[in-house]
Amino acid sequence: MSFNFNDLSEQSSSSSSSSSSTTAPKRIFTRELACMMYGFGDDRNPYAETLNLMEDLVIKYITDLLNKAYQYRTCDRLTIEDIMYAVHNDPKKISRVYDLLTMNMELKQARKAFDEISLQKQPPSSSSSSSIEKKNDEQK
Repeated sequence: MSFNFNDLSEQSSSSSSSSSSTTAPKRIFTRELACMMYGFGDDRNPYAETLNLMEDLVIKYITDLLNKAYQYRTCDRLTIEDIMYAVHNDPKKISRVYDLLTMNMELKQARKAFDEISLQKQPPSSSSSSSIEKKNDEQK
């Protein structure tokens, strides 16, 4: 997959000239990208233009990856296996996919265990305890 920066600059210049008639694209990764950029040594508050360019690159990459995975799909819906096959030639990416899937499973198990523990520690609800008290009062 190759990326041509000239295409991106042409898209951004054409979108900026037509922005008066249309709304700007919704920026959904701005906050996360700013934190990542800061973590990699950029300024705490990077320029908006830099964030916009980075977001355009990320969205372009995700779109290209999903289109590639869509070509290899095994059923009507796109699956994790399709995405893994799309990156199977890149050992770093496939390793990262395995790491993220493992981490996701561990988090699910930890949440489930935490929910089970919290349910065991909860005292009986007031409605059930009041009904027990009523039965005890009736027996007296």
